[in-house]
Amino acid sequence: MEYQDYYQILGVKRDAPIDEIKRAYRKLARKYHPDVSKEPKAEERFKQISMAYEVLSNPEKKKAYDQLGSYQPGQNFKPPPDWERRYGGGGDFSGMSFSDLFEQIFSGFGSGSGDPGSRTGETTGRKAPAAFQAEVEITLEEASQGTERVFEIEGRKIRIRIPKGAQNGQKLRVPIRARRGWSRMPGGSDLLITVRFLPHPLFRPVDDHLEMEVPITPVEAVLGTEIEIPTFAGRVRLRIPQATSSGQSFRLERKGMSRASGVPGDLWVRVKIVAEKPNSERERQLYEELLKIQHTKIRQNF
Repeated sequence: MEYQDYYQILGVKRDAPIDEIKRAYRKLARKYHPDVSKEPKAEERFKQISMAYEVLSNPEKKKAYDQLGSYQPGQNFKPPPDWERRYGGGGDFSGMSFSDLFEQIFSGFGSGSGDPGSRTGETTGRKAPAAFQAEVEITLEEASQGTERVFEIEGRKIRIRIPKGAQNGQKLRVPIRARRGWSRMPGGSDLLITVRFLPHPLFRPVDDHLEMEVPITPVEAVLGTEIEIPTFAGRVRLRIPQATSSGQSFRLERKGMSRASGVPGDLWVRVKIVAEKPNSERERQLYEELLKIQHTKIRQNF
């Protein structure tokens, strides 16, 4: 298989902290998101960026990736035997693409069982699992609206509804023995689906609400302004008051994701003051004039 350098894809160093990895992802995701980007091959690039972030933002997946070593992008390589045994259950990775390799080991991470033996068929004396298990990756939009996925089990296809308001990491137990044509299926009768959220270029789910960061200019922060905020229910206007500080958050009530209760969660908007170089000589002169007349006490204790 051909090696993919996830650090290079995100443009960060191998020792980059998680905050830097997140910032790099958000910047690239905004640039290459297929819904807004006009860049060539934006969709393909966005998938690579999302995959790289999915691995490097998770400590266990990142550890597995780092243990592969470092290769040139596109270089043919094979995971070391110990890596296969530890993360793949001794499986055969031949013929796989790099992304397929990580999709296979993802199923063993974050299941909540805390039992590494569950990937190798060892018994632990716990309650028997469902007959079949699967993971499904959905967007935040799909989680808010509800969606469907088709799974193939024992050569048969089954369509499953992911309910509106599903949560990240939520496990959905679907009885399938009672379905027509499945009554004589051996073993257990349930399909256990674990829901995983795909990274979003704007929103970050936290508990039952969403968070997002919005840039504003220093002038907007001082004088106050009104800006448009995208939500799953459409664009809304948010009033930024005078003398707003960077990092200050504002709540948009019931403008977040839908919840199982039917009542949408809130959207918290955190503003970030972004200073840019003057675009003209006149603009620079105005800033210089302001600097001369402005008296501030923000550093009086320095």
